[in-house]
Amino acid sequence: MDNRTAIQKRSQMDMFWDFCCFITVLCSLGFPGNLERLFPGGMNLVFQYGPFMLQIVLMLLSSGEDVMDIKLFEFKKCYLPIYTMLVVWFAVSMSITRYPKEQVIACTRFTVTALFAIWMVEKYTVEHILEICYYACLAMLFFTLVGLVLLPGPSFSRENGEKTFCGLYTTKNPCASELAIGLMIGTMLHGAYKGRRRRFPRFFILYMAVHMALLLLCKATGALFCALIPISYLLFLRRHHNPRLRLHLGVVYIVASVGFLVFALTIIPLFAPLFEALGKDVTLTGRTPMWEQLITVMTEHNSFTGFGFTMFWKDPLAVKLFHNGFRRGSWGATMTYGAHNALLEIWLDVGLIGVAAYFGMLMLSFQRPEQLTEIQYEFCSSYILWQTLKGFTERSYIPFNYQTLFLFLCAGISCSRYGAQKPSRLRRYQPVSPPPKERAAGNLTEGA
Repeated sequence: MDNRTAIQKRSQMDMFWDFCCFITVLCSLGFPGNLERLFPGGMNLVFQYGPFMLQIVLMLLSSGEDVMDIKLFEFKKCYLPIYTMLVVWFAVSMSITRYPKEQVIACTRFTVTALFAIWMVEKYTVEHILEICYYACLAMLFFTLVGLVLLPGPSFSRENGEKTFCGLYTTKNPCASELAIGLMIGTMLHGAYKGRRRRFPRFFILYMAVHMALLLLCKATGALFCALIPISYLLFLRRHHNPRLRLHLGVVYIVASVGFLVFALTIIPLFAPLFEALGKDVTLTGRTPMWEQLITVMTEHNSFTGFGFTMFWKDPLAVKLFHNGFRRGSWGATMTYGAHNALLEIWLDVGLIGVAAYFGMLMLSFQRPEQLTEIQYEFCSSYILWQTLKGFTERSYIPFNYQTLFLFLCAGISCSRYGAQKPSRLRRYQPVSPPPKERAAGNLTEGA
């Protein structure tokens, strides 16, 4: 095989891998969502398990030149904090679960998602990852508009007495969260392209405008703040260019997440008269009584091990323990899914041991932020800030979704600065050529 044929074949494989990553990110964003009703039943299984198979196939195909070199996992010391958390969550879940078959599937998919995120970090630059995520969000936006045309009814939901946009989701909050992530990715890509003097991708302005318009239609104040605060921080960083302004993201997440729970359960109730005068709900729409009962359950049952990853709300015994704290017929006695707080949800699943492993991974992965490049830090900080804010009132990690994928992308990017990347066979992000005048000046300098 001559060099030209080899280069062409490699280019085709690069495009194939890019496309598979694009499909994986698109499905992690929630595709096809409500559009499932337009597809036959078999297609829904493809969308559900297809990304899992794609992740494994991509990691296997890229691991060696021939069959003897193929391997799914390559241990690298720099990613030890991530590996440790995965092992702890898997072991704790399997040791306590009452449903071993379902537990193995959940933990395996979660672990493969994490390993795939590390694979992407090893094979792509952050700019290239951003490009893939941008086009996945653009496709998600397109299909959301298609759903709005073909399924106008399911594209809206009535919550708290008002009509709100929910897109391909069933409620407004997950839709608004995905749109917020899309705005953040667009903002990061804008900085990457502007810094390298590249033309912005097609539909960029329309992409940002429609994302913001649909986010406003969702009428989700929390999601709006989750987008605006990280974006404001990104713009602040670009203006000052001072590495000392960087945050230790692990500390920020832990302090804010624990502090918010303490504040919500102890301080906010003291201002109940003020909240009532303003017409606001001091219980945060029923969340604080639910959190208090969940804390009671977890302090009395499986405090250190939880009930297994994603298994608390699938275990009738665990759900019954939760319902016992509420009057029969009340909302709390009938609610059967979601702690509406990321930290509490992790405690329910993998106990204090799992929480400690999670905190340890965050602390070790995101230490020394000044060693990251600008785009690396922007990617990590914007997502972790978003995840911190969202985690106050919503759950986060399941075996496969964009939140899980992005968590390990960020942790992998931050950890990878400790290990030298081996040369990648994938197409890397190429800097734009300098303008003709600068190139000519460079040639004169070299000639001199």
